[in-house]
Amino acid sequence: GGATIQDGVRAGGGAPDPERGLRGVFSAVLVFGAIAILLGLTVLAPGDASAPVWQIGTVLALAFAHILTPMLIKKRWVLGLVAALQALVVACWVFSPAIGITGVVFVVVWGLLLWMRREFRRRVAAGTIAAR
Repeated sequence: GGATIQDGVRAGGGAPDPERGLRGVFSAVLVFGAIAILLGLTVLAPGDASAPVWQIGTVLALAFAHILTPMLIKKRWVLGLVAALQALVVACWVFSPAIGITGVVFVVVWGLLLWMRREFRRRVAAGTIAAR
């Protein structure tokens, strides 16, 4: 069971949710990732050639998924979805090393964010920081 969280306040308790800001950062990183992926469209085809439709579609679908994922950010399973999206972006290395490198950069960013979340939770549990 457990109380649901809406607008940063736990239902029934009135206490603010200490991880609300972290979810905001997660959402912002997803949107920045979408922008970076869309910028990858500019390097898909060298010179005057045009990129195959499936490559353009793949990049657009990944960017769209990154834009939609923040709507699900409160779900427990969303980090699995984020990990899958990052793996797919890295897999784009097959047809565009620039997009693959973008994926690697964002994997590092997500790793740092998850480490910070773990550290925050550890400090709250130890009582060394107040979680209002």
